[in-house]
Amino acid sequence: MLKYVAAQYTAAVLCTNHMVGSGSNPRPALGESWKVQPHTRLQLLRPDVGDERFAVISASATSVCGQQVTFQLS
Repeated sequence: MLKYVAAQYTAAVLCTNHMVGSGSNPRPALGESWKVQPHTRLQLLRPDVGDERFAVISASATSVCGQQVTFQLS
């Protein structure tokens, strides 16, 4: 359904699957079957100092992994 909406309306779809749990038992909030669904996985990083943030491609079938972009939230 999300792929259809993206194609029909020429829109990007962002699907997040946060990790829940604590200690030695973290697990994906949407379940194990959802952890392999994204076509591109971005890792969002916030350094301890400064206002800049980073988005890094950590998994992708179509893009080079390791590419990153810097951005700021306003």
